[in-house]
Amino acid sequence: MKFKSTDELITFAKEIEKNLSPQEQNVINYHRKNMNLGVVDKKTNRPMTAYMVGPKILEGKYKGMIASVPGFVPGYNNNQAMSEDQARDYWMPEIEKGRWPIYSPENANKRSMEIHTIMDADTVLKAIANDKKD
Repeated sequence: MKFKSTDELITFAKEIEKNLSPQEQNVINYHRKNMNLGVVDKKTNRPMTAYMVGPKILEGKYKGMIASVPGFVPGYNNNQAMSEDQARDYWMPEIEKGRWPIYSPENANKRSMEIHTIMDADTVLKAIANDKKD
C-alpha cells in the first residue's frame, strides 16, 4: 500500500488497529515486543520484529488455509527469517491452539498487508521519536 504522507499512513494504521481479531492483535503485540531488539534483516536492511509469513496449512483443522505467523523468532535461526515451511513447523502447536490468524487463501494477502501497515506506522513513529531525542 502506498501513502501520500506519514500522517496518512498513521491514520490508516489506527483505523485498521480498531478492528483486529485477538489473533491479529497477537501479531501486533509480538512485533511491538521485538521493536527494541535492533535486529535488522540482512537482505533489506530494515528492522525485523516479526517478518510475518503465510504458510499453507497441510493438515489438521485448518487444512488448506493460510496461517499468518512470525518468520522471525529472536535467537532462533541465527536471528534470520525462517522459510514458510520452517515457520509452519515451528509454530504449528500454536496455530492449532488459535494463537495466530488463519485466513482463506483469497483473503490472506490483503489482510496481512493491512496489518503490516500497523507495523510500518510503529516503525515510523519510533524513528520520529528517536529523531526528537537527538
